[in-house]
Amino acid sequence: MNNNPDSSSAFLSTPSVDAEGSGSNNSTLELRHIYKNFIVKKGALGQRGALRAVNDVSLTLQRGETLGLVGESGSGKSTLGKIAAGLLPPSSGEVLLYGKKVDKPGEQPIQMIFQDSSSALNPRHSIGWSVRE
Repeated sequence: MNNNPDSSSAFLSTPSVDAEGSGSNNSTLELRHIYKNFIVKKGALGQRGALRAVNDVSLTLQRGETLGLVGESGSGKSTLGKIAAGLLPPSSGEVLLYGKKVDKPGEQPIQMIFQDSSSALNPRHSIGWSVRE
């Protein structure tokens, strides 16, 4: 367990069964050259500037794999997770699910499990059941 207060983690997990039933593509989730910029106000005059939260991230998850993202607070883990889950569009790059490009946020059948898992998961059910739901 990491006790560093400046470090946290996020997890991405893929189903163990191919939801599309094709069986031809082992890649369940693929992120290609993902960038995410936010427009923020800077300085006393409120000038606008770009904050790059995610910078050229590419990854591939095969069926049944789980990926843990670990980094300092503010390093873009949650932003990347939101992009993978379809809750936030990337500024540029591609999100592919079962080999097909996802054009609209929200099309992915992916659910977020937040860092405070005690409020996100039902203690009456197993982790496997909760993730499948």
